[in-house]
Amino acid sequence: MTEDEALALLLDIDEPLARAMFRFRTECARIEQAWEQKRKPSTAARALMEFNAVKAIVEALGHTLPNDPLHMHEGKWWFWDETWANSHGPYDNRKAAKAALNVYCREVLGQP
Repeated sequence: MTEDEALALLLDIDEPLARAMFRFRTECARIEQAWEQKRKPSTAARALMEFNAVKAIVEALGHTLPNDPLHMHEGKWWFWDETWANSHGPYDNRKAAKAALNVYCREVLGQP
């Protein structure tokens, strides 16, 4: 029995979700190991590692992530945060959403 199958039986979930959870657990362990090796990566490096972990899960579930953090929903503009799990908005136009994204990157993520 594979770890995916064992996890699926243990949690009473379907195997693709168990496979995604296993990949997520593996990716988290890799991030933790990188964190320990580098002592404390920059906020940008950690955000990239977190993004790659989320991307691995999304792809394991058969989906893809958008390439642009700015998106339109119900006629208003929004932006995704660094985890691509939360969107911030609404903004009246793309320019305002992009400006807010830049402020978010500077103030929350500490990026120039």
